[in-house]
This record gives sequence, C-alpha cells and structure tokens, in this order.
Amino acid sequence: MKSLSRFILLFIIATLSSALSADDKNIVLLDDYKYTPSSDAVEKLQQVITTGKTENKLVLAVFGAQWCHDSRALSETFSIPDFHSQLQDKFAVQFVDVGYLENRSEALSELNLIGFYGTPTVVIFDPVNNKVLNRQDHVDWTNAASKDYSAFEEYFLSDKFKIQSDAETLNPNQQKKMNTIKAFEQIQAKRLKRAYQKLSPLLKSYKENPEQDHEEFYAVWREVRQFRIQLDSDIVGLIDSVKSAPEESITFPTYPSFSWE
Repeated sequence: MKSLSRFILLFIIATLSSALSADDKNIVLLDDYKYTPSSDAVEKLQQVITTGKTENKLVLAVFGAQWCHDSRALSETFSIPDFHSQLQDKFAVQFVDVGYLENRSEALSELNLIGFYGTPTVVIFDPVNNKVLNRQDHVDWTNAASKDYSAFEEYFLSDKFKIQSDAETLNPNQQKKMNTIKAFEQIQAKRLKRAYQKLSPLLKSYKENPEQDHEEFYAVWREVRQFRIQLDSDIVGLIDSVKSAPEESITFPTYPSFSWE
C-alpha cells in the first residue's frame, strides 16, 4: 500500500514537472511571461500598479516558478501571439518568481494578499480601488496545464473571473467578521510560510538531483500540499458564509500538526 501511494505521488510530481517546452510547441516564450529571480520584485509590481492606473487597465500578477509544470504551461499560453496581444490590451502584467516556494510577502502585500497557496497563483487586481477581483478562484490556475485554450479565453478575455466588491456590499457586522477571517488567515499563512521553509531545500534537491533518494521530500510535499489546498478552500468557504449567511456565527477550522512540528 505504501509503495502504491508513493507511485501515485511520483506520478503527480512527474506530471507537474514534465511539460512540453515552448520550443516543443513552437511557441516563443515572451520575456513578459518568464519567472526570473529578481531583487526588485516589489518595485516592479508597484510600477505595474501605477501603469494600470494610468492606462485604465487591471493588474494581472502571476506568482509562479520555472520548475512548476503549470506555471510554465500558463506562460506558454500567454505567449501565443493573439492571446498576448489581447491580454496586453486589457491588463498590466507582472510575473513574480517565487523560487523554491520562497516567501513573497512584501510583493503580495502590494496586492492586499497574505499568502500564496500554490503555483501559479493568478491575481487580478483593481489598482484604482486596491481590490483583488478574483480572490475566490485565484488558485484555480495551479492546474493551468490541464486547461484548454478556450478556458484561458473565457477567464482572462471574457471576464469569467469572479468580481468581489466587499467594501460596497458588506454591512458593518459582515465587515467585522471579514476582519476576523483575515486575522485567522494571517496566522495560518505564517504556519504555511514555515512549512515552505521546511519544504524549499527538499524541493530544490529533488529538482536538481532527481536520481537520489527523496523519501523525506515526498512526505513533506504531501503534508504541505494537503494543508495549503485545504486552507485556501476553508478561507473561501468562510468568506462565502459571511456573504450568504451574515447572521450566523463563524466556526474556524483546526488543522493537525505537521509531522516535524
């Protein structure tokens, strides 16, 4: 049973790592959509936000990594000439490299976000109202490689992303509850950050030395993946509950300790 579980995990990781390159698809990967390590990611994001305001565009920020199959798949589709042209007409775009799941809290805070729950995380941001417009589905693109071209068109070019307008629609009681959800998320995001710190060197070693034994990586990857997916789902569920049933009390979930805690 253990060997079967490991086989399944290996299959998932291999799938996440073995995308066809842009050259294989005869797509020239554009510089705008490359995950490039940078010491000035915050400054670049600030510039893009300013550009969005000036040019009356939404900001499209992508937090991803070159090692990530789905991050590369998104880059490749964005680089298709016709899609690229339409995307640039509508969005001011900035790609942020997260390396091996490194902390990008300063860049995230520019977009009023607390953490990222997978790669690639796609954020659509209104630079005028300082609001994330797709908070409830901004991690849907962590499986970008499984989406066809029409899904990209629908979401990015036909505004399928969910528009949130909390400040305009929430009463004071709801806003108070939203603040408690944010505080809960901040606590859990710190825990996720520590988990990424545990996972990061193991992931780096796995990617750079795949022939070696990586039992610890498989175990930690599985634990962190389960937590980050559940956490994001829970946050979205809590937000939905405040909107749909504003008079009901909030029940916050609890999570088991990681094996290394």
